[in-house]
Amino acid sequence: MRSFTSLSPSRPLHRRLMSTQIEDLYSRKSPVEHVLLRPGMYVGSTTARPDPNQFMPAKGKDGRLSMRLAPRTIKNTPACVKIFDEIIVNATDNLTRCKSTSILHVDIDVSTNTISVCNDGSTVPLDVHKSENMHLPQLIFGNLLTGSNFNDEGSTTGGRHGYGAKLTNIFSKEFKVECNDHRKKLNYTQSWSSNMQSHTPPTIVPSTLATCPNPAFPPSTSYTRITYTLDLDALKIGSPNLPPGDYVAMSRRVVDVAGTTKFKEVVLNGVKIEVKDFMEYAEMFGEETSYQKINDRWEIAVSPTPKGMESSSESNSISFVNAIATTRGGTHVNSAQNQIVKHIQNHFSKKYPNLPAASPHIIKNHFMLFLNGKVEDPSFDSQSKELLTTPPKDYGSTLSLPSSFLNKVTSGSVGEAILEHLKRNERKKFDKIFKGAKKKGVDVPKLDDANMAGSKEATKCTLILTEGDSAKALAVSGLEIVGRDYYGVFPLRGKVLNVRDVSVKLLSNNAEVKALSTILGLDFSKKYETKEELETLRYGRIMLMTDQDADGSHIKGLVMNFVHYFWPALLKVKPNFIGMLLTPLVKCFKGKEEVSFGSMNEFQRWWDEEPRKGWRVKYYKGLGTSTAQEGKEYFRNLEGMTKLFEYEEGDGESLDMAFDKSKSEERRSWLLDKFDATSIPNFGPLVAYKDFVDEELIHFSAADNIRSIPNVVDGLKPSQRKVLYACFKRNLKNEIKVAQLAGYIAEQTAYHHGEASLHTTIIGMCQDFVGSNNINLLTPSGQFGTRLTGGKDYASPRYIFTCLMPHTRKLFSDLDDTLLDYLEDDGQMIEPSYFVPTLPMLAINGAQGIGTGWSTSIPPHNPLDVINYIRARIDGRQGELLPLQPWIKGFKGTYKEGKNGVISRGKINAIDKGVVEITELPVGRWTNDYKEILMKMKEKGDIKGFTENHTTDSTCFDVSLPPQVLARNKKALHKFFRLETNVNVTNMNAFGADGVVRKYERIEDMIEDWFSVRSEVYVRRKEERLKVLEHENQLLQSKARFIDLVLGKEIELFGGMPKGELVNILNKKEFKGKGELDAILDGGEWEGGEDSYDYLFSMNVSSFTRERIEAMEKDKSMKVKELEDVRGESAEDMWKRELDELERIVV
Repeated sequence: MRSFTSLSPSRPLHRRLMSTQIEDLYSRKSPVEHVLLRPGMYVGSTTARPDPNQFMPAKGKDGRLSMRLAPRTIKNTPACVKIFDEIIVNATDNLTRCKSTSILHVDIDVSTNTISVCNDGSTVPLDVHKSENMHLPQLIFGNLLTGSNFNDEGSTTGGRHGYGAKLTNIFSKEFKVECNDHRKKLNYTQSWSSNMQSHTPPTIVPSTLATCPNPAFPPSTSYTRITYTLDLDALKIGSPNLPPGDYVAMSRRVVDVAGTTKFKEVVLNGVKIEVKDFMEYAEMFGEETSYQKINDRWEIAVSPTPKGMESSSESNSISFVNAIATTRGGTHVNSAQNQIVKHIQNHFSKKYPNLPAASPHIIKNHFMLFLNGKVEDPSFDSQSKELLTTPPKDYGSTLSLPSSFLNKVTSGSVGEAILEHLKRNERKKFDKIFKGAKKKGVDVPKLDDANMAGSKEATKCTLILTEGDSAKALAVSGLEIVGRDYYGVFPLRGKVLNVRDVSVKLLSNNAEVKALSTILGLDFSKKYETKEELETLRYGRIMLMTDQDADGSHIKGLVMNFVHYFWPALLKVKPNFIGMLLTPLVKCFKGKEEVSFGSMNEFQRWWDEEPRKGWRVKYYKGLGTSTAQEGKEYFRNLEGMTKLFEYEEGDGESLDMAFDKSKSEERRSWLLDKFDATSIPNFGPLVAYKDFVDEELIHFSAADNIRSIPNVVDGLKPSQRKVLYACFKRNLKNEIKVAQLAGYIAEQTAYHHGEASLHTTIIGMCQDFVGSNNINLLTPSGQFGTRLTGGKDYASPRYIFTCLMPHTRKLFSDLDDTLLDYLEDDGQMIEPSYFVPTLPMLAINGAQGIGTGWSTSIPPHNPLDVINYIRARIDGRQGELLPLQPWIKGFKGTYKEGKNGVISRGKINAIDKGVVEITELPVGRWTNDYKEILMKMKEKGDIKGFTENHTTDSTCFDVSLPPQVLARNKKALHKFFRLETNVNVTNMNAFGADGVVRKYERIEDMIEDWFSVRSEVYVRRKEERLKVLEHENQLLQSKARFIDLVLGKEIELFGGMPKGELVNILNKKEFKGKGELDAILDGGEWEGGEDSYDYLFSMNVSSFTRERIEAMEKDKSMKVKELEDVRGESAEDMWKRELDELERIVV
């Protein structure tokens, strides 16, 4: 072991080293020697390397210049490329110094390793530097740490440290400078050799054609030309000539300059580079490039990552700062990429919530970023200037990407590529979860498996998928006919999941998907494009057996979508993989004759062709309506009732359009172009998937819109209209349990969906907390939900009660009931197509809904403002009023104009140095949801904590936060605490009275459509009311006269006078018979003939008592007065009177 004494100070270092060792260990190098000895510090590595992101210029078949990935075998030497770049950047800097600079010529001679770079514009002054006692060109190009870029006052040139061209000189065998000054008419030349170790004296002669022979740079032009011969040995390039990879990189840099600078002419080896600007430059790298000029300093372009680079570990960016190629990116690239990444992540999280979040790495791998900018006094990580380190705040400009550009990138091919990547990754996860089923003996509840399923004859087996258990019972009865060897039955519970864009977790937890995959033996890792793969399935066909209504069509489509999304090849196999059994929707009977119909339109057309007297009609709304015997009949005629789906060109696109959530605009156009409410699907034995979508599934999509989008006239959706109709029919003034009411509604209105959905509808119509209804139509007796959860905290429908609100029948007058157009279902009269309320309820309560191709978001408004608007509209003064603004009953916040509509703001006040009080939340933000926001702010350290003092009707948070945070955000507290939400006024869609969806730009336009219908109702109501009152008045008069005749003994009603004699007396007295009185109600003229007076003869004996006579006289007087009042009141006055009454009751 060495002794510690050997290291003691008593033995100094110089005594432990030989004198010869000292000179070997310690030396001083000149700056030039240091550059040559340690080139990595100045120009980068001298080791050739393959560049995975290296592009090379190439001409396409059309002759246009483009960029393509260079072969992986091509390498370049960073140091060699960098010293070339130093001269190029010198030339581009002249664009900043001299506005007249416009031409750049570059020549690269591979055989001699000689490179020439020449640019026009002002050259280096040809004066002598008095302090250095040499001409300026010699000082600048032949001495390190010299130049004109040491004044850091907002310079946007590439040169910074005084090395630049001198580094090129050092790594050259020969280096020549030529400066032509057209003002002084002098031409300056000087040469260096031996790595800038020696030089010739400058030669200064008059500018002539002899000294300036290049016609592009005549004597009358100022220019600077640098010509140098590379010292490949100094660069440690083991080749006598410039390697191909270095030539490719240099050529690309010339193209870079053409596309990123303002040179009007860039020529490489005598060929002009035809790239006029940065947009064209970016388009050279690929298709579908999005370009944006941000400001005078920055421009950006984004395109999909070129094929072959998607998994590159390198940053997919091509960027420039002050014409310097920042090949490793830097803060500018990070800033732009992060803005794009954040925007795409936010977009995907909202639009595809079921997909996993896209990581920044995945997003960056899918787009190529092109960035060109000017930065004041830029700083880099080294002299090679490959990576910008200047913080964005010091750029001297703003690098902020516009939202329009970000939206374009997100919605274009870049967003599509990222989405496809996420979906592909999800499918890989499916492979791990779903491994396919065992061949025999699968254990799936409620499955009646085919005996041959999973055997060698599995391809002959058919799985019948039914809509629910009752339909399964029908199918099982049919198996008595076809047998169980090749037929299995499985009941679907409701609708199959739309598997597009769902998470692995959601899919793996979905019972239907798991069951179908197990029963059919489906494997997510297979494509089923080969016979061998098809033979691994447990069944060779799916037979869809659903109700013949819109929801049944949707279930068929969802099963097709499931198969098409994961295994599109299965739709193309022969024999056909999917079929459907078409059972009757309507049967008509007359004696032994029977006629069946598959759709209501088909039945209605047959029914209207001629009188169908004597025919009995039976509606088969569900398969459960069919008897077991009828089920056997269906299966006896299985071949005739079965339609097989056959794949044709364009079918895949049709299924994508129908079920891809991102194709809502296409679905809207499809519905507008294709939907015909009276159409009848006309399918042959083979049905193309596109035909199914266009002729059958389209009816579900239309029905989905009807369910989801309200009607502008009454502001209701069909389920709400059913609730209101049933309540009116029952005259629901006394409370009833919500659960009981739901049963009554389903019975009276032919409601075909689950009662749970009806419960939710009833409860929604009762709710009156802040943010629910401005005017609730039903009473909330019990816990119907609060603003804590947005109404989701309601009690069980078995424990809460409701009835009509007192004002509901004022809004929906019973005087209008006879004027409405009532619908019919299964021979039963149900709710009207729409009510016509006294106020436009859609404008007052607003609405939200998502249908097929359409969605709607209509904000609520103040009933008083609406009433005032209607009064002004009646009088033609609506132009005098200010536009209606959104309003919510009980909301204590404020509204302000925003870029895309109206912004609602909560209420916040600073009550102490470190405490704020939040007493109102913005529209649509519920108390519990906002509590989660505050908890996340606490986790991030934005706030210290909070306390809650809410009630069911009001919100109150006391939030404590660091005083400096409060001071910093004092002017923007609403934004900091996320107390602003956008009230959407750009998506106000509603069905019009004509049944067509219309988009409304203003709430006043919506009221106008309602107003035209309501105006007509008042006119019709007055006409009908006059008829009724006239009828009642004539009836009372006839009865009063008849009583007088009886009491005056002109008619012996009780004395046995024959009826014929009584009739003659009444005719002589010109009494009106029943037919003549009914003609008053019908609004027509009595045509004469025999008439009946039974309404008089059948009067009760008590009608002849004094009390009843007096009461009748009183009624007669009242009817006369009411008749006069109605005649004297205009429709407008009637409307205003009701508005006054509503204002007192509702407001």
